[in-house]
Amino acid sequence: MIKNGIKALFLVALVALVVSFAGCTDNGSASDKVDDSKVLTVGCCVEFRPFEYMDENGVPIGFDIDIIKEVGKRMGKDVEIIDSQFDGLIPALNAKKYDCVISAMTITENRSKEVKFSKPYFEAGQILCVMDENNEINSLKDLNGKKVGVKLGTTGDIIASASAGEYNYEVKQYNKIGDAYMDMKNGKLNAIVVDNAVAMEYLKENPGLYKLTGELMTSESYGIATRLDDTELSEKIDKALDDMKADGTYDKIHAKWFGDE
Repeated sequence: MIKNGIKALFLVALVALVVSFAGCTDNGSASDKVDDSKVLTVGCCVEFRPFEYMDENGVPIGFDIDIIKEVGKRMGKDVEIIDSQFDGLIPALNAKKYDCVISAMTITENRSKEVKFSKPYFEAGQILCVMDENNEINSLKDLNGKKVGVKLGTTGDIIASASAGEYNYEVKQYNKIGDAYMDMKNGKLNAIVVDNAVAMEYLKENPGLYKLTGELMTSESYGIATRLDDTELSEKIDKALDDMKADGTYDKIHAKWFGDE
């Protein structure tokens, strides 16, 4: 009986040991788990052609996407794009939802108080876009009693909203700039304030439907945002951008999305 009892206890202990190892396997061994240090998580509002948008398979593509993938490659990291609303990108970055942000984001004084920007990687400006047959609007001053569309939280939103009271027009904010273009096409907007490269993309895709009017209202630089205290990552991003420009990779990506302009 004693021998049988000892044997039974041994079997129970053996089973428990096997189960514990099985549990470790189910939860993932060190070799099975994803190494977070090898992944760069990136916040991005994937709806701003040609900088970032979804292809027909729901895969993020665009100028910004190619830039950040190349940055990640040079850092030895895979890049994971996390699609988010533009006005929530900085709060989510500071809440550590991702490592950095690339989303045609203009470097501004106010934003620089909340995040650290990389060296500029693109130059842009705000422009008015109207329907092709519209010959009345050439500046914000011409929008008296009219409606202008902007993407929420963008520089276009800031510029248009700042002058709305002075020039007596209504600003309509959109989470997706494509919705603003649809509303203007359907007669619900008179103009859109948007980044010039984005406006040019809509002109190319819709020949004879839209046009640019007036002059550039701003001169802006886009940057890749990191948290204020993440100096190491910011320095690595800057180095990758410098190297990309030095070896011609940046120019190739630029030519892919913007031609020889």
